[in-house]
Amino acid sequence: MSIPRALILGFLAAIVSILALFAGEGLPEDYFLMLLGLPVVALATAGVFDSGTTGWAWRVARGLVGTVLAGLAGFMAIGLLTDKTNWFKITEPLVVLALAAFAGACGGVAASAARPSRGFASAIGFMLGFVALLSLADTPDYGFMLGFVIVLGLGAAIGALLGAFAR
Repeated sequence: MSIPRALILGFLAAIVSILALFAGEGLPEDYFLMLLGLPVVALATAGVFDSGTTGWAWRVARGLVGTVLAGLAGFMAIGLLTDKTNWFKITEPLVVLALAAFAGACGGVAASAARPSRGFASAIGFMLGFVALLSLADTPDYGFMLGFVIVLGLGAAIGALLGAFAR
C-alpha cells in the first residue's frame, strides 16, 4: 500500500467512524462500541497485513503496545492542555475517554503497520478525517480542533516511533 493510499484509507475510516456514531444511536452499548471500533480494527488490519503475512504476530503485538502507550499519552496530553490553556477545556469524562481512545487508535494503527511511514500516514489520515468533519459544523470550535490534532497527532507519532524502533 502506498502512502497516499494509506492516507485516504485512514480518512475514510474516520468518516465511517462518524457515520457509526450516528447510525448506532439506538443500539445497545456493547453493539455500539463494536460498531464504533470496527473501522479502526479494519485500518489496523490493513496495516498489519500490508506486505504479506510474515511477521504479522509481531505487528499485532506492536500495535497493542502502541495503543496502550498512545492512549496513556493522550490522557496526559488532554490533562496538560486542559490545565495550561484556555482554548481547550474538556469537562465531560466521556469526551476525555473518547479522545484518549482515538489517540490510542492512532498509535495502534501507526505501530502495527508493516512500514512506519505507511502507519503514520494511516493515522494522520484518520485524524484529518475527523478534523474535516469537525470543520463542517455551523460554528466550529477551533480550540477544540487544535487540541484534537495535538492529542491524536501525539498518538500517531508515538505509534510510528514505536513501529520504527521495534522493527
